[in-house]
Amino acid sequence: TRFELQFPERRQFFLENSDLFDRAGFPEARPFFSRRIGLARDTSGVIRLIPILYGARLSGSLSKDWRISVLNMQTREKPAMGLPAQNFSVAAIQRNFWKQSNIQISMVNKHSLGINEGDSLEYFNSELWRDKVVNGDTIPTLNPYNRVLTVDLELRKPDNSWYASLYASKSFDDFNSTDNMTGGGFVQHTKRNYQFFFGHTFIQKNYNAEVGFVPLIRVYPGLANSFISGNGTFFPKSKILANMGPGIDLSLRTIPGGTVTDRSASVAYNFNFLNTSNLSLSYGYTYQFLTNSFNPIDPDKYTTYNTGEEYDWRTFSIGYESDQRPLFRYSVEVNSGGFYNGTNLNINGELSYRYQPYGSLSITFDYNDLKLPENYGTEKLFLVGPRLDLTFTDKIFLTTFAQYNNLAENVNLNARLQWRYKPASDFFIVYTENYFSDTFRSKNRALVFKFTYWLNL
Repeated sequence: TRFELQFPERRQFFLENSDLFDRAGFPEARPFFSRRIGLARDTSGVIRLIPILYGARLSGSLSKDWRISVLNMQTREKPAMGLPAQNFSVAAIQRNFWKQSNIQISMVNKHSLGINEGDSLEYFNSELWRDKVVNGDTIPTLNPYNRVLTVDLELRKPDNSWYASLYASKSFDDFNSTDNMTGGGFVQHTKRNYQFFFGHTFIQKNYNAEVGFVPLIRVYPGLANSFISGNGTFFPKSKILANMGPGIDLSLRTIPGGTVTDRSASVAYNFNFLNTSNLSLSYGYTYQFLTNSFNPIDPDKYTTYNTGEEYDWRTFSIGYESDQRPLFRYSVEVNSGGFYNGTNLNINGELSYRYQPYGSLSITFDYNDLKLPENYGTEKLFLVGPRLDLTFTDKIFLTTFAQYNNLAENVNLNARLQWRYKPASDFFIVYTENYFSDTFRSKNRALVFKFTYWLNL
C-alpha cells in the first residue's frame, strides 16, 4: 500500500471512554490518534517505543446534554533518537441538542519541552525540523509545537431516515499559516427498501496533525474526494432468505489543478439469510495516477512504480459469513483480479469458537499471492493472528493475542490480566514482546501496570 496503516489501539488506558476523541474529524483526517503517543520513528524510519512517564484522563457527563473528556500524557526524553521530552494534551466537549444531534469542539496539542533553534545537534529527529524557504534560501526550521482545532456537527432525524455529518479542522504550527485546513460532510438517507449516501471531503496541502491520522496527505499535495453509494433491499417470500439486494459505490479523487488521481466503481449483490449468515458478490474497477514512486512489497528490493504512471485493473470478490448463533462460527472472503500491472489473490477471514461461559478462541488470517511482472515483485504474504479470551471469575479476566507477519519477519505477543476489584475500577498487568520470526530472538519487550479507580461525583 502507498498509505500508512492504521493499526488499532491496544492500550486499555487509551481505549476507555475514548469515543469523543476518536470521532473527531472523518476517517480520512482524524486529528487525534492515540498510537502517536509513546511511538516515534528513528533516523532510519523504524518505529520505536518512547517511554511514557505519566498520564491522566478525565471523562464524564456534566449533564444530560453536556459531555467532556480531557487527556494529558508526558513522554521521557530519548537522546538516542534525538527526541526531547514531549507533552500531549487533548480536550473535547460535546453538546447534545434536539433528540439525536450534537456539536463537538476538540483541541489537540503536542509540545516539545526545553528545546530551541540551537539544539539541532542534540535534538535531531526529523519530526522536529522542516526545511523552510526564506529569501530563496532553504533553512532547517524548528517546530516546537503542533495544535489542531476541530469542530464536528451531527444531525439526525428522530426516525433515523436522514443523517448528516460535517466537520472542519485547522492545524497550527511554525511552518505554515495558509492551506492548513481540512473539512467535509456527508448525507445519508435510509428507507426500508433503499439507502443512499453522498459525501465530499478536502485536505489542504499544509494540514498538519502530528498526533492524528491523515494517511492521504503523505501521498497527495492536497486533495478533494467525492463519493456516492446506494443499495436496495428486497424481502422475498422465502424459507431461507431474509432479504437481498444490489449495491453500487463510486468515488473520485483529485489534487490541486484538477488532475484525477483515483477513480473507482463497484457493483455488488448481497444475500442475508434467515439463519443470520450472509453472502456477498462484487465486481470492481480501480484507476490510479501515481503522485509518488513506490513499490507495494519492498522498494529497496524491487523495481518501483514511478510518479506520473497510470494503472487500472478489475477485481472480483466473494465473501461469506456463517450463522452467528452457534458456538463455532467463521467468515471468509476471496478477492481475485488485477493489481497495477500484475495480479493478486487475497484470501482473508476469521475462525471463532466460544467456550461458554469461560471464554473464546479465535484466529484471523490474511493471505496475498502477489504476482507482478519483471522485477516489480512476486511474493506470498501471510498475516496470522490467534486470540484467547478467558474468564476465570466474574472479576478476573485474561486476554492474549499474537500476530505473525512474514513480510516484516515479526511475531508479536500481547497478554493482559485484568482484576476488577470494584465496579468500573480495575488493575491491569500487560506484557508485550516482539520476536524475529526465524529465530524467536526478542526485539523488544515491555511490562506495564495500570490502576484505575472510578469516582462517582
